[in-house]
Amino acid sequence: MNAFLPDLSVVGHVRKRARIVQFPFRLPSPRKFDAVGFGLSAVDHLIVVSEYPRFDSKMRFKEHQQSAGGQTATAMVALQRLGLQTAYAGRFGSDSEGHFGLSSLKVEGVDIELAEVVPGARNQIAFIIIDARSGNRTIIWDRDERLTYSFGEAPISLSSRGRVLHIDAHDPPACARIAHGAKATGTILT
Repeated sequence: MNAFLPDLSVVGHVRKRARIVQFPFRLPSPRKFDAVGFGLSAVDHLIVVSEYPRFDSKMRFKEHQQSAGGQTATAMVALQRLGLQTAYAGRFGSDSEGHFGLSSLKVEGVDIELAEVVPGARNQIAFIIIDARSGNRTIIWDRDERLTYSFGEAPISLSSRGRVLHIDAHDPPACARIAHGAKATGTILT
């Protein structure tokens, strides 16, 4: 049994500072995964600069790091690191960034059976310029339209594989279809 998502037959109680907090839901019976996610995956290029650059200027950066990102993919990795069993469904480009993002999930132990690589598509990427003094950032991003899911392309089987389904609602018709499937099977939706 997973300590993070215990198998509760009644509404769960958590003790916190001598208070009892009630969850307004019941967790579904154990399934293959504790949490499954459908949504964005990206590759972020974090660029730290000593100060934000002036318009029409050149400057040397202090640090650069390429990192796997995206709201849903990051959430599944975080939950996996906490000891939950997770799965991710989403699309990756067939370029080097797509391979990097997909392999990053695999290395973390996230199940990627329902992840897809779209031939010829560029993976979603972001260049994040971070001011070292303030921590403020600017995000410049792009997503190839071929990574978009239509209503009929949504991997509906994902909706019943986990006790909790996390979506980021980036492809609204596909997310709505999966959310309806989750509701029908008693899966908690976040």
